[in-house]
Parts: sequence; structure tokens; C-alpha cells
Amino acid sequence: MSLLLSIVAVLVSIGTAIAAYRQGSHQARLQERLLALEQVRERDRRLEASSARIQAAVQRSGSNYRLRLVNTGSSEARMISTRIDGKPILTHDLVPQGVKEIRRLGSGASADYPLAVHMGVEPKIEVAIEWEDSSGNPGSWSFVLSLR
Repeated sequence: MSLLLSIVAVLVSIGTAIAAYRQGSHQARLQERLLALEQVRERDRRLEASSARIQAAVQRSGSNYRLRLVNTGSSEARMISTRIDGKPILTHDLVPQGVKEIRRLGSGASADYPLAVHMGVEPKIEVAIEWEDSSGNPGSWSFVLSLR
């Protein structure tokens, strides 16, 4: 009888050891997944901290129009390229001659292009902006803006 109890006790111990091993293995897999998720979040946080985010809007004051570029990102934007209706901004009819191209825009900064809007101009323009920043990933933004 004592031998039978010993065998049962050994079998219960083996079963418990197997269950504990499986539980530990499951916990290790969960821990690996959590670590991977945290690493992705940290990479995204760093990327966000080194990214520029440029948008544009048409601003009107009386009969004067301006295309305002705003960098709402955390990093300076460099090598900015702005297009209106597919044309480089300085070659578009809306932008007066002699205007200097905006090539850099710091974090939180804005800059304007004057626009020569007149009666024969289409009421909407497509603006596309591309830039480089500290993240190493090229940035871009495009939208159709109203001139009215």
C-alpha cells in the first residue's frame, strides 16, 4: 500500500512539474511579445520625436492671399519641395516672380508664399509638399485647398 502511495505521489509530482513547465513556457512567450511591443512603441516614440510634419493652408486678408506652410512636428524639415497643381511652386502662375523658395522650416515654425489670386484663377489648388527630417524617412503631405 505504501508503495502504491509513493508511485501516486511521484506521478502527481511529475504532472505538477509538467504543468509548471508549460505555464512557465507560456509566461515566457507572453513576456517576449510584451517586450517586442514595447520596443516598437519606443521606436515609434523616437521616430515621432525626430519627425517634421508640414501642412499648408490658404490664408486671406482682404484681397491678399498667402499659402502658409506650418511645421507642427518635433524636428526641423529640410529640403522642402512644394508643388501647386503638379508644378514646382516658383513656376506656378499664382506665385509672383522674385519669391524665394522655402527650403527649411523649424519645429513649430511657419512661412508664407504670397499668392497672386485674380478672377480667372481656378477656385481650388492641389498642394503637395515633400521634405526630409532627422527621422531618415521622407515626409509628404498633399491636399486640395480652396482659394475662396
